[in-house]
Amino acid sequence: MSSTFFKLKKPRIFAHRGYALKAPENSLPAFSEALSICEYIETDLHATQDGVLVFHHDFDLKRSCGVDKNLADIKFSELQKLRLLGTGEIGTDEKIPSAEEALTKFPDAHWNIEIKDPRLKIEDDVLALLKKLGAEERVLIAAENDEIMQRFRALNSNIPTSASHLEVFRIVQWAMTGIGEPPKTLAKAFQLPTEYSGIKLDRPELIALAHQLGIEVHYWTINDPLVAKKLLESGADGIITDAPDLISKIL
Repeated sequence: MSSTFFKLKKPRIFAHRGYALKAPENSLPAFSEALSICEYIETDLHATQDGVLVFHHDFDLKRSCGVDKNLADIKFSELQKLRLLGTGEIGTDEKIPSAEEALTKFPDAHWNIEIKDPRLKIEDDVLALLKKLGAEERVLIAAENDEIMQRFRALNSNIPTSASHLEVFRIVQWAMTGIGEPPKTLAKAFQLPTEYSGIKLDRPELIALAHQLGIEVHYWTINDPLVAKKLLESGADGIITDAPDLISKIL
């Protein structure tokens, strides 16, 4: 399997949870709206009680569906009876999609999928689904959780991954101190905010360092075109945004 994820023309615009300003986040319409503007979708992955993989950000359903339940405690058949809320908590006709449904419906999209569900073996289910759909080559797997990322990489799938929280911390710490050798990482992308705990991460020297290590740098969540323009001029490879229409205009 040879990944095509990084073969598209840069800079990369990632629609954060789809185009969530146009449709409920992480819904099929949000993905469709995003793909009319850009080629990359950033999304989040959990599993239902019965193990169905779904694209959804939160661990619970309060914000998305107005239901006081955890996603992991509900079966997929029951989940499909719920509807996503829209702007101002207005109900919509949209459901939380299964990962299989979304990946199948948009076969040309490139997906930045963050595994949020920490349950053991979820990484096996993710890989099995990607293989079943032949979608391995158009996916980047992310996980802020260090253990999830370690488990996924242990599968030796050749699917590119982004850096986990601890990996980013170690690289930034090394870049700021310059002490010793750079930490080893299998990550192909750093996905960062511009600032974390008072530390500025939008530094050209940090981007240059990542490039020396063969790692792309993507910043989130950037909705101001002027900020995006400055980041790209500093060498950033991608922008993760809620407003792909605005960011695309600067290109």
